[in-house]
Parts: sequence; structure tokens; C-alpha cells
Amino acid sequence: MTRFRRFIALFAALALIASPARALSRDALRALAAASGVTLPESPFLEAPSLSAPYAAGTLDPALVEAALARMNFLRALAGLPPAAEDERLTALSQHGAALMAARRAVAHAPERPADMDDAFFALAAEAAVGCNLASFNWFSPALAADCMDWFARDDTPANLGELAHRRWLLSPDMAFTGFGLALDEEGRSYAALYVTDASAAADYDFILWPAEGAFPAALMRAETPWSVSPNPALCDLSLGEPRVLLEELTSGARWAFDPALDDGARDGAYCLVEMSRRGGGPALIFRPDLMDEPALQDGYEQNQLWRVTLSGLAAPDGSPLEPAVYLVEMASLTPLDPASVELSERALRLGVGESVEIAATVYPRWADDLSYTLSVSDGAVAAVEGSRLTGVGAGVCVLRAETVNGRFDEIEVTVVQLSESEDDSDGVLGSVR
Repeated sequence: MTRFRRFIALFAALALIASPARALSRDALRALAAASGVTLPESPFLEAPSLSAPYAAGTLDPALVEAALARMNFLRALAGLPPAAEDERLTALSQHGAALMAARRAVAHAPERPADMDDAFFALAAEAAVGCNLASFNWFSPALAADCMDWFARDDTPANLGELAHRRWLLSPDMAFTGFGLALDEEGRSYAALYVTDASAAADYDFILWPAEGAFPAALMRAETPWSVSPNPALCDLSLGEPRVLLEELTSGARWAFDPALDDGARDGAYCLVEMSRRGGGPALIFRPDLMDEPALQDGYEQNQLWRVTLSGLAAPDGSPLEPAVYLVEMASLTPLDPASVELSERALRLGVGESVEIAATVYPRWADDLSYTLSVSDGAVAAVEGSRLTGVGAGVCVLRAETVNGRFDEIEVTVVQLSESEDDSDGVLGSVR
């Protein structure tokens, strides 16, 4: 398949799945991730940049550019945004910007011109610095082309927490065309430039959400990663009304109530703010829970967490109040995760004939795809299981088994005894051993 056809196939898949009005299921999320995968080249360059006079921007291997843009469009699809296509002029422009950063060993949106750089080269590099997301890393591998897109999306370094400008530009609804540049300095550090300020399209949307509604990759969220909501300015004006956020993790019961008007401006732990600058989709409501407040969430974002976000106090551009908006985010893994083990809550049971007890088991890890299990007994004449309830049938000993969908199991011994008349009046199991 030619590179052009691969792009067309990928964009068609992204456009099909990334409907702004439809939240992704876990299966659709994984299909989207699979569609965005590409083969990485061993070397990033067809022609390496020259970082001293006479300067040359160099040329990237097209497969590396394809990998970067495929990942970018995967992230845009998560937010329900259409893909952006490569513009070769913008890739050349971005490559000039990356070469300038590598030559100066610095990242800046208003760079200084090296003394030995000609005006024409610097003009292109400076234009790229203004129009691109910029980043530097202390290493290089071909995977960096895609990994830096995740870095832009997280945008959770201390310097970026107040604006999330990289994320908001990456998710610009107006972007139809883009370009990507990459250069390495003499020590092997990487400098990436992604053109994000194209404004030749206009997507139809109500909110740009991160993490997005529906199934969302848990790997894209770290404990320090903020959430963001960018409403369509034509429908909602964050400078009006009194925006507030209620964030709840429904599995653990954790909840945070955010009011930007009461936030003290600190960026440690939980915080919330309204950022009114024009970045990508426009102003944004930014908030972050402090997961360390909740013992059940201290390991960070994991598959099977279910988050509910309630946005209230929003106002239309004419100042009239809007109804609260509610959406759900299901943290998910991009690859299926099988159960590793299951453990019954008791290590042995003893009960009387006719007595019943509820049986519980726990499947590990808690982020496995399917946490269900089935219960069975080795001898139906001794005990019977219906759902999660075990009932003594006749005196004897049998084995109770809990088994996961992939065959992992735990077993305990169950002893059933004939109750005396005095014991018949008692409730519950006769005893258990752990």
C-alpha cells in the first residue's frame, strides 16, 4: 500500500470513529488505536539537518512524519475532532524550526538568530517557532515521533499547568493542515516542532473534553495531568456565569467539588481555573483532582475507573444560564488485560444442611478487562451454588471453586453438617476458618 493510500485509509477510519456526538466504547477505542499504528523507520532522516553555516533544515523520512501525524490524529479522534492532513510546506517550515532549536539547544517561541544564520533560514525558523508546539527531550528513538504527541496532550509539566496551551492547540477544531519537524543536537537530544495554528477548518462541537467522554486510554493520564473542558465559544462563554465542576469516581466514591472563584491559584494537589486566552478551541476550564487524597486512587488512573463530570453555572454568550452538562469517562487499556488470579474471601467454610451464605471473591488485577467469575461445587449432594449464594444440601465435604473467564481459579473446602434441633434455630454459618 502506498503512503498516500495508508493516509487515506487511516483518515477514513478516524473520521468514521471520531463522531463528535458519539462516545467511544472500549472496543472502538482499541480499534481506533490499532488503525493509527504505523511502521517506524530505523533512521529519522533522509538528509540530516546542518546546524551551523551553511544551515540546512534536512529532510525527515516520510514514515517518521506519518507516525507523528497518525498519533496526533488518534488523539484528536479521542476528542471527537477530525484529522488534520500533512501539508509539505508546513512540514518543511516545522523542520526549519526544529533545526533552529537544535542549533541553539533551546526551545523558544521567540528565538534569537544565531550570528552565522542567514536571514532567509531564520525567517522560516522563526515563523515555525510562533506557529508550532515545541518540545525537547534528552533522548531520541523513532518512537519519539509519536511519544511527543502524548507529551503535548498531557501538558502537565509545572510551566504548562496554568494554560495547557500545547493540548489546546493540538486539539484545535480549526486545524485542517499540519506539519512535523525533528532535529537532534550533537549530544543526541531531540527537538520536535508540530505546526498547530492552521485555521482553515471549523469542526462542529459543543465541548472539547480531555480526557474525552467514553472509553479513554488510562495511559494518557498521570496523577499530575489536569482535566480540561473547552466549550464552543459560539455556545458558551466562560467569562459569564459561575462555572463549577463536580468530579466523581463512581467505583471508589471519591469526589471533588471545584469552584474557580474560590481557587487560591496554587498548582500543587487539586486546583481549578478558567483560562480565557485564545488557544486552539478558545477559553478552557482546567481542573485537577488530588488522587493522593483517596487511598483507592493513589496508584493513579487505571482501567475500570468510571468518572462522572458535572459542569454547572455555565452561561450562553448572551449571559443566559445553560443547563448543567454531565458526561462519563471510562478509563481503559489500549490492549486487553486478562485476569491473573482470583481469591475467595474465606479459606474454608462450615455450614449446616439447609443453611446459606453469600460467597465473595476478588479478581486480580483490578484493572483486568473482565472481573467476573463463576462459582461451582465438586459435589452437588453436599452443597449447591446459585449465583453468589452457597447452600448446604447434605452432610459431607466438597470443594468450592471460583473461576475467572480465562480459567484462573481458587478453591476452598466446604464442610456441611447435619444440624441438631438446638442448632436449627440459629442463623448463619456455623463457622469459617481463614
